[in-house]
Amino acid sequence: MTTTKSIATVQRVFGHPGRWSAIAQFNSYESIQRYRFKPRGDHPEFLFIGRSNVGKSSLINALLERTNNTLCRKSRTAGATKTLNFYAPATASADNKHFHLVDAPGYGNRGRPEWGHLITEYMTNRPTLRRVFVLIATPHGLADSDRTMLKDLDALTMSSYADRERVHPFSYQVVLTKADLATPTTTVVDYASQIAQIAPTCMPNPILTSASLNAPITEVGCSGKYGMDVLRRCIAEAGGFL
Repeated sequence: MTTTKSIATVQRVFGHPGRWSAIAQFNSYESIQRYRFKPRGDHPEFLFIGRSNVGKSSLINALLERTNNTLCRKSRTAGATKTLNFYAPATASADNKHFHLVDAPGYGNRGRPEWGHLITEYMTNRPTLRRVFVLIATPHGLADSDRTMLKDLDALTMSSYADRERVHPFSYQVVLTKADLATPTTTVVDYASQIAQIAPTCMPNPILTSASLNAPITEVGCSGKYGMDVLRRCIAEAGGFL
């Protein structure tokens, strides 16, 4: 349930759009392990994955209210993202929260085997990973590669919960992008039903978003683009900030 207090907390956690910056790009898991993140500490990480051209860059820019798209570079060419790109606030928020958003290379027909290996190794071994957001383009539906990714995440989540050495098993959730291009017959309920059959451990409520549509002004606490406040709350909850 959204309250005035939780809305204020989420706003403080994310802070002003100008706080955020790109901090590093990694082409191997070993390079992530060697990197000296600042400030030091086990800060929560949130991974964004999806097919090439699903709208990851647009979504991250909208999530952080970077309307000029200067933070996460957009490209019309599929497969432009070739590394794990980390984004973080330049300074701690008013609540002294620090976390990383991670943009992954796209999978599917335009993906590469080495990218898949990098993403799998990161998800399997990264102890600070709190949630994986699987982006699916609403107008196109679930592709075979999406179904495969959801099945892999279901298996990986089950194994991480069974691993007693992993204190914080990650969760995963579907984010439906490009809602402005969806047909009137497309519903979140339909997607939720399909996802539940493919991956029972997936978070039950897909998040409907659009990097083009503004949030409804009638919805309390909403600002920026459609669905971004819901996504911010999910990140804050998964990170233990609420």
